[in-house]
Amino acid sequence: MSASRSTQHFHELPLMLFTALGITGAGVAATHPVAFAFGFVPWVPARPEALLAALLTGSGLLISLLHLGRPARLTRALSQTGSNPLSNEVFAACLSLIMCLCIRFIPGGSGVVNLLWGIAASSALFFLISLGWVYRLPGQLFWTGLTVLSPALLGIVFGLLALSAYEQRANTKIVTAILGLLAVDAGMQIVRWIRLERRRCEGQPAHPRIFGDRHHILMVRFLSVTVLTPFAFLAAMPTIALIILGLGILHDRFAFYVLALQQTPESEIARLEELLHVQYRSIDAER
Repeated sequence: MSASRSTQHFHELPLMLFTALGITGAGVAATHPVAFAFGFVPWVPARPEALLAALLTGSGLLISLLHLGRPARLTRALSQTGSNPLSNEVFAACLSLIMCLCIRFIPGGSGVVNLLWGIAASSALFFLISLGWVYRLPGQLFWTGLTVLSPALLGIVFGLLALSAYEQRANTKIVTAILGLLAVDAGMQIVRWIRLERRRCEGQPAHPRIFGDRHHILMVRFLSVTVLTPFAFLAAMPTIALIILGLGILHDRFAFYVLALQQTPESEIARLEELLHVQYRSIDAER
């Protein structure tokens, strides 16, 4: 990636859309079986959930082809499944999509459907986890730490909200889980914000012009996910809360890419020069 390209164009748009749609789709696919495992709901995953998960995940995969450049590269990426983290992520998304499509068209009430739901949920969970880990790259200061857990947290919350919107009700366990996960996410984002401010001089921003608005970007993310989503949910508007969270997840992925900080030799030299400058000023002041 050339410096001019990263500063003038937001070329990560296909990735942003793919990951946002992938998080929401995987969240829907994984949540009902997970909620059942924790005793939140009975085991009755419905076809509309499978259809929603398939639409979201399928749309994300389709958009990802724009990032790959040529559709044939998707096949090449899948051929490295097992040895490449990115290939594992794409494989998990494709497997979840296929299982959800099968669930949508196979008659319900059979053991086959239950098996398909298990595979869809497992692959969706794997996708959510791997999505965070695949970006743990050397020298990327904003993509480490608690950031790796964000896709899984947001995906599960989106799935629980979708479950509440579909059933038009939410029991105490689901409400507690949603609010608890959002509280954990809020704490993670505060830590992330503090780390970004402390380390912003250690790296080169991928998008310097946008990076200057980082406070506004992170504030919008905080308001949409942490404030407005639970407000709408507690106001008995789960569908509105679901839409707000969906937009919040999209904004989260935007913030993830535009606030990337790459530690480079140039940024390290600049940081050392700044430290020396501060030290020299201190010495001059003492004289």
